[in-house]
Amino acid sequence: MVDPISIATAAAGLVGVCVKLSGQLYTFVSKVRNVDESIQTLQFEINSLSLALGSIKLSFEDPLLAEAISNSQARHERRHWQNVRHSLDHCLNTLTRLDGILGNVENCEGQFLVNVRKRIRLDMKSGEMLLLKEQIASCRRTLQLSLQLITV
Repeated sequence: MVDPISIATAAAGLVGVCVKLSGQLYTFVSKVRNVDESIQTLQFEINSLSLALGSIKLSFEDPLLAEAISNSQARHERRHWQNVRHSLDHCLNTLTRLDGILGNVENCEGQFLVNVRKRIRLDMKSGEMLLLKEQIASCRRTLQLSLQLITV
């Protein structure tokens, strides 16, 4: 059985991770000139995911909805909310991987051409970041569909 409080808590935690990553990307974009548009698109996807997660959190904090989900006897409904919980876990894994990449890019030692070296490190990870962007977009779409189910 899926606990609505665990979904709300997981969503709230993920919002915090999204805010951190969005801030890191914003800082990077503001410091490095000629940033690839895909980085700005990634930041947009993270912000959109954060909004969807915030809506999930608010919805699951609603006592009437939480009770309805807890008391759901339909197998397909229980299964759906289990899948939402799995999606949140998948989302966390994706965001954690992105955080690792950004941490690696940010940790350039020395003072000589730091921004250029960061840009090169980021370019070297562009393929993996593109994949992560697609996974983040997938998480966002999944959560938005679930939101539509509970707001109809």
